[in-house]
Amino acid sequence: MTSLSVFVYTKNTDLHVLSAKHAIIHSLGVTSLELLKRYTFWKLTFDQPNEEEAKKAIEKMMASSFYLLNPNKQAYLWSLNSQYFHVMVKRASGHADTLCTLFQKRGYSSLTKIETATVWEIGFSGTQEELCEKVLASTSSSKGLLLNPLFETYSFF
Repeated sequence: MTSLSVFVYTKNTDLHVLSAKHAIIHSLGVTSLELLKRYTFWKLTFDQPNEEEAKKAIEKMMASSFYLLNPNKQAYLWSLNSQYFHVMVKRASGHADTLCTLFQKRGYSSLTKIETATVWEIGFSGTQEELCEKVLASTSSSKGLLLNPLFETYSFF
């Protein structure tokens, strides 16, 4: 089995990120935020052991449909810059199983599983604990913004 991760981002200004960054700095008063980027994370698992074939299949999927990304306004990376904090936010439910079945019906029979999440890339001059407390989980009107702990979970990677 081969699992590959793809990080999809907006080519132009991401208005969600622009709003979130403004709110974190000006409304929450977190001046130690230096960078904020948002990605849609896709992890695709294939039966085939060959990583190169799996990469080609993913690139073909992205070129032949708009399900993983819209090439007119989005692009993708295979990995992220390791100098920043990376937070993966997962929702309690999603559409990944349905999407996997759809791709299998389109001829990608070796595809066995799709996982999706939102990934925040955060440049923050503080500790991971401070980042959690001040920026991540919304626990009051003055703390946290990037996820709702009632139906989302997060992890650092």
